[in-house]
Parts: sequence; C-alpha cells; structure tokens
Amino acid sequence: MSSIESFIPQWEFEFQITMNVLRAIPEDKIEFKPHEKFFSARRLAWHLVRIEDIFGRGVLKDKIVVGESTLPSEPPATIAEMIAIAEKHHPEIVNGWRALDDAALQQKVPFATPDGVVRRELSRKAYLRVTLMHHVIHHRGQLTLMLRLMNAKVPSIYGPSGDEGWPAK
Repeated sequence: MSSIESFIPQWEFEFQITMNVLRAIPEDKIEFKPHEKFFSARRLAWHLVRIEDIFGRGVLKDKIVVGESTLPSEPPATIAEMIAIAEKHHPEIVNGWRALDDAALQQKVPFATPDGVVRRELSRKAYLRVTLMHHVIHHRGQLTLMLRLMNAKVPSIYGPSGDEGWPAK
C-alpha cells in the first residue's frame, strides 16, 4: 500500500470529525469570540475549511504560497454555507492526491510568502501530516473549547464528549 493510500482514510476520518464540529456551531453564535485575540467562531470555522484548500491543493504544486486558496479569504455568512463548500471541494482535493506516488510525496516543496520569501521546505508527505492534519486538529480543538464556552453541545471526537456518546460507526 502506498503512503497516500494509507493517509487518505486517516484524513477522511478527520475530515468527518471536523464537519461534525462545524455542524455543532449554533448559527446565532457564529460571531462568538472568547477573547479579543481569538478569531470568531465563524472565522475559525472558515480557516478550517481553507486549510484543506491551501495545503491539500498546495501539495499538488511545486510551491505552496501562504494564504493562496481557491476560496475567498472572507468567510461566508453561515456555517451551513461553509460546510457545503467544504463538502463540495473535499472529494476533488483528495482525488488529486491519488496521483502522488511515494517518490512525489518525498519531494520537498517550498512554503513561501506571496512576495516569494521561502519560510520552510518540507516534503509533500510532511505537509499533509503536519500542516494539514495536525493544523486542522489544533484549530478544531480551539473550536470545541469555543463550543463549550458558548454553551453549545460538543460532539464526540475520538470518544464520547460530555454531550454525546461514542461516534456513530
């Protein structure tokens, strides 16, 4: 089994968890911010959607550019719109990865600012694991804390939450 064939089911699992967390955000509380330095729930949810677009599509190119996305930087008005956009783009992104063999996954790709300053170089495989998967898990954790602070139900993630039992199979 190739590395990408091994990675895709893991990412699909994480993607569905992220969609469940986004669905838990009450539309009437999307502007909630626990602190002035935090993103609003709406902005953080959109950031989660854009991460897959930026890094998921970025690994298919010869350079990843900070913030370069096929999606606008400003978030849609509702969480429902964000989910619809994520679910539309997700299969296309994942299908693009299927063309990456193990040699392509080992190739280093620069991560650069829009003006061309290279900030780091990692393998495509590392971008998928670290700047895509771990980045999403990190911000999803922030969002679950925000859900608790806004008195919304926190969905189960890897096991039961205080509001839900085990995730459905």
